[in-house]
Order: sequence, then structure tokens, then C-alpha cells
Amino acid sequence: MTDFDESLLREQSRHEDARKHLSRMRERTTHAKRAASAATEVDSEIMEWTLDHRLRSLDDDPSGVFFGNIDDGKDNFFVGRRHIEDEHGEAYVIDWRAPAATPFYRATWADPMDLRIRRRHTIEDHQVVAVFEEDFDDEEGGAGGGGVPDPLLAELERERSGSMRDIVATIQQEQDEVIRAPLEGTIVVQGGPGTGKTAVGLHRAAFLLYDHRDLLDKEGVLVVGPNQRFLRYISQVLPSLGERAVTQLTVDGVASTRRFPKRVDTPAAQRIKGSATMVEVTTRLVTDQIAAAPVEAPLGFRVVKLTLEEVQGLLDNTLAGSSQINSAREGFLQQAATAALRKRHARHSDEIEQIDDLRRQLRRNSDWNKALDKIWPSQSSVALLRRLYGNRPTRQRATDGHLEPTEADQLARRPEKKANEEKWTASDLILLDEIEDRLNGTPLSFGHIVVDEAQDLTAMGLRMIKRRAGRNSMTILGDLAQSTKPGGQTSWSSVLEHLDKNDADLVELEVGYRLPATILDYASQLLRSAAPGVRPSTSVREGGNEPNIVEVAESELISTAMTQVTELSERYKTVAMLVEEARLADAVASARDAGHDLEAEDAPVTVLEASVAKGLEFDAVVVLEPAAIVASTAPETQVGLRMLYVALTRAVQELTVVHAAPLPVELA
Repeated sequence: MTDFDESLLREQSRHEDARKHLSRMRERTTHAKRAASAATEVDSEIMEWTLDHRLRSLDDDPSGVFFGNIDDGKDNFFVGRRHIEDEHGEAYVIDWRAPAATPFYRATWADPMDLRIRRRHTIEDHQVVAVFEEDFDDEEGGAGGGGVPDPLLAELERERSGSMRDIVATIQQEQDEVIRAPLEGTIVVQGGPGTGKTAVGLHRAAFLLYDHRDLLDKEGVLVVGPNQRFLRYISQVLPSLGERAVTQLTVDGVASTRRFPKRVDTPAAQRIKGSATMVEVTTRLVTDQIAAAPVEAPLGFRVVKLTLEEVQGLLDNTLAGSSQINSAREGFLQQAATAALRKRHARHSDEIEQIDDLRRQLRRNSDWNKALDKIWPSQSSVALLRRLYGNRPTRQRATDGHLEPTEADQLARRPEKKANEEKWTASDLILLDEIEDRLNGTPLSFGHIVVDEAQDLTAMGLRMIKRRAGRNSMTILGDLAQSTKPGGQTSWSSVLEHLDKNDADLVELEVGYRLPATILDYASQLLRSAAPGVRPSTSVREGGNEPNIVEVAESELISTAMTQVTELSERYKTVAMLVEEARLADAVASARDAGHDLEAEDAPVTVLEASVAKGLEFDAVVVLEPAAIVASTAPETQVGLRMLYVALTRAVQELTVVHAAPLPVELA
């Protein structure tokens, strides 16, 4: 038996011991769950929920209950997704988030952090199939393991399953520094395709929940993604790390859980509605109907009144002292009643002891209430936005000096007959949230927020997120080279300005792990034009299949692309065909004609509009007609080139480009 075989047997024995300890922990938890039924009904439900959650966290994962081992000569720790105790209550496997596990991710040959040995395990179906050992005492810098491939590279070569997996076993040093950054403040992560920024953000959420359990269990963690498909793609990462109490929403879902976009803005309207200028427009809008007027109403046998100047003074004082219009309105009503009664008492001092009773009488007076309602009407966000869009004088007053008349016209549309029948756009939902905050504030906030694909958020979208960051604690993830939405961001300084942050840390992940170098280098040729300020990532996956460029006649475009998709689907688990919006329907029909089931949850073949594929990954990708993707948006914005960059960087194994028109000059 070779030393290598003995090493595998030794590590397999240790893994079996860890599984036995885990099984013992499950048995204790199961017994505790049974005992919970003896408690009172309410206590029992709480205890059973807690114990169910703990049981799920103690699942015996076929990919291993630990994935690494660190030895500093004094302590020898196994590192895994969860803490495992032996029969004496001592730690046998430490949670990857524990401080003691930090050297597993941070140690280098230059700074071994007191480690003597680090081992990485590859485990499949509970069997240790590979061990990669690094001996930091070896002056030659050598590693044992008999040439066993690094588990990181083995993971990168693995076929995709259609959903993101955790990277807890393969976190690299620069990723770990982001994951373990302090809770306080905001960190911005710029990362190109394949640098793992999404996984880093999710693992950071899991780490913060571990490190600040009591606080964040109470205040909550929010993960914001670009669309539902993306959220489904990442949905299993946090549960695999034992964290289920995390809210995951799209940007639309953050704006409203009761309303959904039912129409689409033009790009011009989307840019205007998402611009920071709308802050001033909505500020004017919420006070547009508030106007001073004299007030007079009978009270008993006398009359109470306020002059125009007195009402204006009350309005000025009230509006200057409150940021929430509806609560300010209530204050104004109280002050108006008090001011009017004081004038009356100056002439009838014998009634001063009755002022509270008189104020209540006045607040029930219909003439008085009608007069004040005209001065300061009750308002709702829906009514105000409908008025902005449908009433030209209101729109002119709100936008004057802030939008050009042609820009203001982009906001115009005829409202539906009933407010509950209104068909809102995604940008409208964000504006409704902005107005609602001006009227009533934003009651819901979170202890930490992770925002992915943040480069696609508008200024108003970023403000909406910021309002929910109760501690101003955020992790902002994105890639400026993939900014493709109208009103999206092209600099992180702008993002921080809209978040009202001037002290955030900006981190750049430069190393790509997902894409082979051949594909990444091919796509990166677009960056000089698409995103001149963004530095291309470099891939650790040297070599790989060169992109397959197929030129055909226009009439054969879709049929050729579908032939390529079908051939690739015979070799790979997940294949995507990415097209411009105008060709999407034809591409979907072609896939169905070819016998591909696109609706199944685990469908191996996917057909998507290029920009919708952002954040996703597939084993193989066929990109149809790059020139059409580029030409689908205004050339001066470079959005089309960035959209093509997104499409070209979704493949982790093989990329095929099918075209009839000449390729963009950057790729020629």
C-alpha cells in the first residue's frame, strides 16, 4: 500500500468518526424534540421549530461533514460547514466561520499564520477521494498528496446543476477578507465574471449571522437580487450553510410585496424615473396641494378664525420641523386648533379652563375640518403618483426647473379609472416607495443588507435600499462592466453618493475562478470600449476550449444555433442559448420544435434574453448574433457591448458564437 493510499484511509477513518459524532448530536436533538411536547402549547411550538431548524443543520452531507484540516503543532482542527462535538463535548469539527478556522483560508507560504499542515479534502458520497496537503514546514514549498489535484480546481471543473452551490470549501484569501469584514459600515465589491462576488456576498451573510447571532436574528438580513430567476439560482446556498432566516427579494419585491410590475417603461422614461432628479420632483409633489387660506368656523355662539398670514406661518413651521408629511399634517391640525382657540380666549378669558374640551369640539366641527382639508388634504402615495402622471399642471409645478419639458412629458400617461386597477412599472414601484417614505416613513429595516448586481440599480433604487439599512450596514456587489439597465451606474462613487455613504470600503476581486482563461480573455476584448475604467479579471483556469465561432447565412442562424445547443446538451448538464430580445420568441419556438422542455425546473436547455442571464452560469453557452445584441441599444451608451459581455461570460466549459452579420470590431 502506498503512502497516498494510507493517507486516504486515515482521512476516511476520521471522516467516519465525525459522522458518528454528528449522528450522536442528531439523536440528542431528536430526544429533545420529543421532550418538547411536554411543555405548554405555545412553548412547545417554539421549541419544536427551533429543534427542527437545528436538525436540518445537522444533516449528514454526502459531500463531507468536513472539507479541511489545519494543524499548528498544538491543535489539530477539522473545518466543516457546522460545529461537531465528540462524546466528551469537545470540538471535533469547527464551523468554517469560527475564528479558529481563519488560517484555513488565509494562510500562505509567505505568512502561514503558525500553521504546520493544511489539508483539503475532496469527498463524494461520504468517501474521501482526494487529499491535497500543504506542508508549511517544507522549505522547498512542496505539497504532498501524490499529485492529487487541488480541490478548488476539481470544483471548478465540475458540471453545473442549475443552482449555485456554496464555495465554503474553496474560499480564497481575498474572498475571505470580504466575508469576514466587520458588520459596521458598508463594503463595495467590484468583481468581474467568475470572481465569486455573489458567493462571497452570500457567505458574508452567513458569517455575519454566525458572528452577530443575537443581533441579526432580531434585526434580520436582507439579500437583494435582480430577478426571480437569479434568486432561485442562489436559493440553496444559505440553507446549505445552515442559515434559513434570511429574507431574499428582488428589487421589485423590496419596493412592494403587494404590487407587481404590469407594464414596461421606455428606456427614456426608465432613466428619468430612476434619476436623482426625482428626489426634488417628489419633494415638490408631496407639498403641491398644501396651500394657505383663511379659516373661519362657528363654535357654539361664537366664531373661531385664522387669517391667511397666520395659517401660512403655521404651515411653514410645521413643514420645517418634520420629514414625514402625514404626521406633520396631524401636528398642523392640532396647532391650528390651538392657535384659533387662543385668539378667542384673548377676548373671552373666562373660557380658558375649557380649552381641552373646546379643542375636541373644534376638531369635530365639519366647517372647520372642510376648511383645513382644503389647506392640507390627506394624501396617499398612489394618489400622488397618479396625479403626477395624469395632471399636467401638477406635473409642470413638480418638474419645473428640474426636468426639461420633453423629459417631463415622459412621465405623462392617462391613469386607470380606479387606483387599484393601475398598471405600474418597476420604476413606478420605486417612486411609490420614495413618496411613501415622504408621507409616512419606512417602517421596515434590516441589520444588514446584501445587494447583488448593484450596478443596475438606479439612483432611486439605491435610495430605496438605503432606507432599509437600519444600521447603514451593507455589502454592495457588482461589476460596472455589466451595467446594462437604463439609469444604471457606471461608477462606484455615484453608487456611494446615492447611498449617502462617504466612508465605504471598495474592494476589487481580480481573480476569476469560474471561466476558463480562453473564454474570459475572448470576452474581455470588449472592455476597452464597453467599460474603459474596469480592469479585466484573470482566470486561474489556464487553457480550456477556445470559443467556437460559427458563421452562417442569415436564414440559417437560429437553426444552426439550435443544432449547436442540441449537440452540447448531449455532452453537458446545463446549456443556454442567449439572444437579443427581438429573436427570443423565435429561439424559444425553435428549442421546443427540437424537443427541448424549457419549463421543467431542472431543464438542461435554457433560452434567455442576453441581459437576463446576468449572474447565472451554465456548462455551455451558445450566443446568437452578437452584432444584434450590441445594436439592440443606443450605441453611444455602450450598453449593447456590455450586454454582449454578459452573454459571453456565462459559460464555464464551452462557448459557441453563431453569427451572420460581422462580429463587433472588438472581437474581429
